[in-house]
Amino acid sequence: MFDVTWLFIIPIIVLGWLISRYFATRNMQQQEKQQQILKDIKYKQVLEKAKKAEREEKIFKASTGHIPSQLSLAKECEVTNPVAAIEWYEKAAAQDNEMAQYALARLYRRDPLDQQAMLKANYWQAFIDVKQKSPESLFHFGLLLIQGKGVEADPTLGIDYIQQAATEEFLPATLFLSDWYVAEETDHYLPQQAFYWRIQAAKHNDLDGLMKTAFCYKVGLGVEKDVDRVKYWLERAAEHDHPEAQYLAGKMYLGACANNAAIAYIWFSMAYAGGYKKARVVRDEAAPLIGIESILNVQNIAKEIYKILKKQPVTPHSIITLLDNCYGRKGYRPTLADIESFGETHDDMSDDHETSIKEEIAISMTEANAIETDNSNEKPAMKVDDWTTSWGSSSDMMLQTTSITSDETKK
Repeated sequence: MFDVTWLFIIPIIVLGWLISRYFATRNMQQQEKQQQILKDIKYKQVLEKAKKAEREEKIFKASTGHIPSQLSLAKECEVTNPVAAIEWYEKAAAQDNEMAQYALARLYRRDPLDQQAMLKANYWQAFIDVKQKSPESLFHFGLLLIQGKGVEADPTLGIDYIQQAATEEFLPATLFLSDWYVAEETDHYLPQQAFYWRIQAAKHNDLDGLMKTAFCYKVGLGVEKDVDRVKYWLERAAEHDHPEAQYLAGKMYLGACANNAAIAYIWFSMAYAGGYKKARVVRDEAAPLIGIESILNVQNIAKEIYKILKKQPVTPHSIITLLDNCYGRKGYRPTLADIESFGETHDDMSDDHETSIKEEIAISMTEANAIETDNSNEKPAMKVDDWTTSWGSSSDMMLQTTSITSDETKK
């Protein structure tokens, strides 16, 4: 009987012990888990506090000009806060950090419809490109500074860059400067500088440079007036098969002298053939001054010149030399050394001289006026208002860059 009782009691005791151990172990595990959770919370709090302190230190260092901190903060903000990213990149870019400059060009292009952002993107790309010192990049960057597109306008610095491009014989920069210095009512109205850059363009047989140089000699812009030199530079431009230059060259020669009338007839014929319609009237006016016995010969010379002109480019002085030989001309013919000397810096002109030039230019745009010809007995025929405004005043590009609106200057 005793043995049977223990058979039931022992299992119950063992079961009770197991149950108590289970609950004791579970309680212990729960306590350990709770303690681990508390430890994790404390660790996270410490970590967050450390991160906060690290970020505050990074912000402080970035605010005081530390470039790596600025770049780090900018990178962190690119996705979540692009505006803040741009602010930090701009701080680093202002210290000539190239990585930040590339980043700005990239971020500002994110929205092609945002014109202001695209202007800034173009500015920063130009800022990067100008480090290569190529004439094109120098000129483009200078224009952006003058126009104030994507950056606060700084004409003085912009002109410095454009002058660097011009000294490397980059024609667009040379022509820009030739117009920049004739902008009246500005602190950069410097006629002699305008003439200097125009003659630099003319030296390279550039059409605009040739025409603008002729205009300078016509009105005395930065140089003394000289009718012979006006004729020379106009004929150099006329060799480009430019109808307006041909017409103006013809007007310079039109008069009572048969030889001059013949030269005028030839240039008027070229201008009319090139589509300059009003050249036909003055060509017909020149014909009676030549003489019936000579008109056929003049027309034959005109045909030969027409053939030469249609095979552009024409070698400089080829047609001028032909006319010299045909009509015994011994006009003004500068050497390369002469042309180089034209660009030498002169003393500033007096206020009275500058005023007279401005008045002359104004007259050339509004009134009919005659200028001297080779022979004092000839009928003066050329009207100054035959010249278009493009040769005496600023070009369209100049007008666009100097007439900056208040909105553009804020870009």
